[in-house]
Amino acid sequence: MNPTSELEYAEYRPIGPLALRGRCIWSLRAPANPNAGFEPVFPDGCMELVFNLADQFERAEGNTVEPQERTLLVGQLRGPVRIRPTGVTDIVGIRFQPWGLWRMSLVDPNELFGRTVPGDVLAPNLPGGILSALAEVHCLEERCRFLARILASGLLPALCEPPPAALVALAEGRVRSVSEAAGLAGITPRHLERLSSQWIGMPPHELVRLARFQRALRRLRHRPSHPLSRIALESGFSDQAHFTRDFGRFAGVTPSAFRASISDLTASFIGNPERDAPAPGLGD
Repeated sequence: MNPTSELEYAEYRPIGPLALRGRCIWSLRAPANPNAGFEPVFPDGCMELVFNLADQFERAEGNTVEPQERTLLVGQLRGPVRIRPTGVTDIVGIRFQPWGLWRMSLVDPNELFGRTVPGDVLAPNLPGGILSALAEVHCLEERCRFLARILASGLLPALCEPPPAALVALAEGRVRSVSEAAGLAGITPRHLERLSSQWIGMPPHELVRLARFQRALRRLRHRPSHPLSRIALESGFSDQAHFTRDFGRFAGVTPSAFRASISDLTASFIGNPERDAPAPGLGD
């Protein structure tokens, strides 16, 4: 990220029962930019509940531009989504684990795949004034913890059982294929497909591809001197052609084009590759 940027970003990793549902809670703030353009948000296999505390964002799909709700539940993305701030940016959200909405009575993950809906679909009993209460917490790190306390107070029921180990291995990129994950768990690939549909709402082979894509994003962002062939290998792709094809599907651009145009907003949501486990079957 540009050290002179006025954009502020903070993350908090949930602990306790909330960690089974939430991967991280994040908050982002930036002053108005009259020259702001549309920027991409990339798929990662996770759903998010987002609270907008300032000016609205706009979302572009094809030639259509629509304002986004103040509170959003974003399903797993199929490809890049382009958004643009219309003024001051001040947002906070929870990024769920891929299985984070398992057995939430009002939500079927299968129906959210590729969709964005109002946040009250997930949490119709959100306390009144939650947006103003969050906005009053100026420190972004403390705001993240404040949202965690709200969610853990009963808005998100505790996950009463851990997700299947095969799904965790797929989502974390620790296996190369659906058949390998199924074999490690002692189940058939067909059974794993059913589990993935029930728990996550997307096919397991998509989790494999997304894990590779996200691994590549992190390396393109944090290792600018590495050649694309090395990043392809480190990320688990069979070759550079495979890397370019899959990356283009999820990012909408080639790896080299992405590397040349990373904005501060995009960079905020890309993690550090130092947290990755080695790509399955490959050295890092």
